[in-house]
Amino acid sequence: MNKKKKPTRKEREQEQRKQYILSCAEVLFADNGYDNTSMAMIAERSEFSVGTVYNFFQSKNDIYSSLLIGKLTEVYEGLSLIAKKVIKPLEKIREIIEFNMDMIHKNEKFLMLYMNDVARHEWGLVSNIETSDEGLHSKISKLTEKVIHDAQLDVSLRNDISSKKALFIFKKLITVYLLDAIACSDKFDAQKSVNEMYDIFLHGVGAKK
Repeated sequence: MNKKKKPTRKEREQEQRKQYILSCAEVLFADNGYDNTSMAMIAERSEFSVGTVYNFFQSKNDIYSSLLIGKLTEVYEGLSLIAKKVIKPLEKIREIIEFNMDMIHKNEKFLMLYMNDVARHEWGLVSNIETSDEGLHSKISKLTEKVIHDAQLDVSLRNDISSKKALFIFKKLITVYLLDAIACSDKFDAQKSVNEMYDIFLHGVGAKK
């Protein structure tokens, strides 16, 4: 078994610079919008030359794509850990809701940018900035659908509708609470939202007694 090569000090420093540029760009995108943020502004905020920024990223689109992929990777890895837990499917669903609400709370400004981007599309599935998500949206959906399907198999959720339809309902509820968090950021109660969404999902998709 080949051991993963430890990065050199120069490689670590380069990665730190790259991540710092991304963090500066995220703030600028959130404050000014994607269209009103330039590579020169990102360079100025990060205190690097424009040329140095271009050494790390080919374009502003590339920066946005890297930010989006980073967030989606964090979501996928977090949900994967929940999916692997040896607990009941409904408990996993609640933990998935809690995880999503936590991600909304931590990434509110970036999500506002992302939702504005998605809103430009009729179906809300592909970024208007032509960014690639490396299949992460699909992986996240499949993972969540598997948890929902497991809950249907043990009759915790009704099984007279498909897991894909149940997933659609679940994702739309997440979107509703995401928009609520963006609109009422100073009053948004994450824990209350977890309880509400869990109850709403079960009431609409819960097993018939």
